[in-house]
Amino acid sequence: MNDSSKKWKARLLSSSLPLEYEVSKILSRYNFTTSFDFSYSRQEGEAQKEFSIDIHATAFEPFSDPNKINATLTILSECKFREEGKIWAFLPDVNSPDYSDFTLGNTVKCIDSFSMKRLNMSPIYEFESQFEYSSKGTEIGITTGEVFDKDLRHGISQLKYGLPYVLKDNIEFQVYNHIEEATPFFIAPILITNADLYIFDKNLAIETIKDTNSIEDIAAKNSIYHFWRRHRTRFCQPSQTNF
Repeated sequence: MNDSSKKWKARLLSSSLPLEYEVSKILSRYNFTTSFDFSYSRQEGEAQKEFSIDIHATAFEPFSDPNKINATLTILSECKFREEGKIWAFLPDVNSPDYSDFTLGNTVKCIDSFSMKRLNMSPIYEFESQFEYSSKGTEIGITTGEVFDKDLRHGISQLKYGLPYVLKDNIEFQVYNHIEEATPFFIAPILITNADLYIFDKNLAIETIKDTNSIEDIAAKNSIYHFWRRHRTRFCQPSQTNF
């Protein structure tokens, strides 16, 4: 394999385009209708700029019967392909359950306020309770030694600022229906990466990091985490304008 071949392959993979396509194919197998680059606008300084989320996917429950709609599920996916040797590591929640900011039912957004049908939230709570929570993470280059969180924060921001637009689209879809035909809807924002995911041990300390020989000594590997971040005024203002 020559050097030029290695370069274009590496750059194509780093664009996340192939990862987006693979995710889209998986969703389509489960009867989702997918589209790329769901666009929205937000204020950046004095200017209104356009941004986009990599994948917008919609399916109707029950997923196996196209002639029946009990609910709508929208999945927003932002995809981040990372080079081999890079991992994402997250801090665990140190608060006791009674004082934690994390609440079951907030990862998968479940809205039945615009329908006469009411949702049983127990399955959602059971699903979300399987995974650990975090509100901060970073990327670590195990082979290069680099540590930074720019791409991780970018992916979270893309999903966060796009949510109000998806919420508005779903509300409008329901209110334009006859009230008897309006159904509950679910929205699930997901940041997807090929990087291995870790969550640090709760006994993490500066000295344990200095003494460790491997990331596995101070963090546990998993495939899914809930990520939570408090909304600020900068997020709320464009959301109010959107509605």
